[in-house]
Amino acid sequence: MTLDEELGAGLAIVRVGLERILEVATTTDAVVPHIAALKTLYDLTRPQVGVLGGVAHVIGTICVSVADFDHGDVERITRGSFC
Repeated sequence: MTLDEELGAGLAIVRVGLERILEVATTTDAVVPHIAALKTLYDLTRPQVGVLGGVAHVIGTICVSVADFDHGDVERITRGSFC
């Protein structure tokens, strides 16, 4: 697979996962699924476990990886990004 195909596949998987979380929460008027879905996204007691914790981990790891490169492109890559 090309780089664009790999990243597109990863993005599609994330979107499908988010849609599943949304569907679980919003197909009922019960409160428990809504709370569980929100905790799946971000749990104040365990922030590293939820979806947002996973996203933060990926961003941080990519930023560290980019910073490990010793060439002139690092500033261009990190400018305006989350790093």
